[in-house]
Amino acid sequence: MCIRDSHIRADKLREMFPFYWQEYYKFAFVRNPWDRAVSFFHYQLAKLQTLEYRKMRPDVVARYGETPTFDKWVRGGVMLPSCFSCVSGNDGRIIVDAIGKVESIERDFGIMCERIGIRAQLGRLNRSTHGRYKKYYNAWTRKIIAKQYEDDVDVFKYCF
Repeated sequence: MCIRDSHIRADKLREMFPFYWQEYYKFAFVRNPWDRAVSFFHYQLAKLQTLEYRKMRPDVVARYGETPTFDKWVRGGVMLPSCFSCVSGNDGRIIVDAIGKVESIERDFGIMCERIGIRAQLGRLNRSTHGRYKKYYNAWTRKIIAKQYEDDVDVFKYCF
């Protein structure tokens, strides 16, 4: 089974494929919320440079402007669900069998492959070119992301 949308929430997959959900080993990867926000900022910034996107999403342009700073973008509200919300059900419990971290993706993916009895290697897609995430933050934006992604910080034990 191949799902084209690589960011579909686990509860939606469970709803769409109840038989497979019961039979298959389900795993997901989570990412440090501060690093994830920087990556998403650069992704959004690139999209904002296209006329097509600005026409399609005037709400985003109105919220952030055409070339927002990271500070303005964070203060405007990062439009990205928490990783926790993507791997949990309505009752707030994690519903996948295993969770790996992007920060240790090779090791964690290897463990998951062993668990299901396959040999596989990950390729690299969408490799970012921005520097270390910490340089983007000031005390205020750091707190904003910590608050917005409090579940990710607490459940997955992330720190700045």
